[in-house]
Amino acid sequence: MKVLLIGSTGYIGSAFKKVLTKRSINFIVEDGVIDRADPMSSISHLEDFCSTERISFIINAAGYTGKPNVDACETNQGDTMVGNVDLPQTLITVSNRLSIPWGHVSSGCLWGFTGTGEDKIYDETTRPDADFGVMGSFYSCTKALAEKLISADGTKCFVWRLRLPFDNKSSPRNYLSKLMNYDKLLNVTNSLSHRYDYVHACVDLMLSDADFGKYNVVNTGHVTTELVVEKIKEILLPDKQFSFFTNEREFYDIAATAARSNCILDNSKLRKHVKMRLAVSALEDSLRDWTE
Repeated sequence: MKVLLIGSTGYIGSAFKKVLTKRSINFIVEDGVIDRADPMSSISHLEDFCSTERISFIINAAGYTGKPNVDACETNQGDTMVGNVDLPQTLITVSNRLSIPWGHVSSGCLWGFTGTGEDKIYDETTRPDADFGVMGSFYSCTKALAEKLISADGTKCFVWRLRLPFDNKSSPRNYLSKLMNYDKLLNVTNSLSHRYDYVHACVDLMLSDADFGKYNVVNTGHVTTELVVEKIKEILLPDKQFSFFTNEREFYDIAATAARSNCILDNSKLRKHVKMRLAVSALEDSLRDWTE
């Protein structure tokens, strides 16, 4: 097997790079093969590259999430579409032409907008609520559209849904770092993905005989923001005094522009092929080994 890794410098892509190396899986990083401003123009170039390098699997860990958060996607819609829709379309074409299977880092931020999802559990058969002009952030809608294109085309693809990633190392992308740095928090219920649990699970699926399709790659169980804060206070003993918004209306009035997703994902399908830690256990382990 020889893997082409796209997006190796990102928060999730860099974890893929470490895990593939640790597990002695032969891989090469995409470096300049794809025109990120216009991925569709790179189809022939990428096709030739994959043929020459004898690529047998492609991992797409690239995408546009917005900095510092998804609010930026509302004002940078062109870049968001290019990174989250045009790039997957490019890979669909190349995958089909060369019969190369691939894995796509997707998002679990597809349900639970404005308080609609906390009393529900979503599995891979549930149609996303995110829909342009109807519900969800622009970011969530692009991720839902990419999944729709992948499913409609029938390409040999694992869609790996990620949800609020974290681990023991402080980062602007780390869910725990965000909670510790925000001035005020909203108490909601969510599934979570430990960054390396997520990547190892994706690689396990890649190496397995599991069917292609959508997988909720999250740790087992779910947590509330208040529970995570209690774990932070209990284990890290920070000086910070955490405070919470009274409700979602106050949160959106003060701190957010784009609709936020808060939801619980069912990982039963994933656990038929891969073992996953409990979300609470992964949180506690990360906080005990916390590094700035």
